[in-house]
Amino acid sequence: MQRILSQSRIKDKADFRFPWKREMITPVHMTRGSCNHYLRLQQSFQLFTTEDSRA
Repeated sequence: MQRILSQSRIKDKADFRFPWKREMITPVHMTRGSCNHYLRLQQSFQLFTTEDSRA
């Protein structure tokens, strides 16, 4: 089995793209962005800490 770098796998996935466009960032946008990052990180950690994900 060939090892694939995690960076290249993430670049290939469409669901890992950032959810916002370049525009002026207001405090409301910042809060939403921070919340999205937090939720995404939380889901990633849950995914890799499940019993089925252990090698």
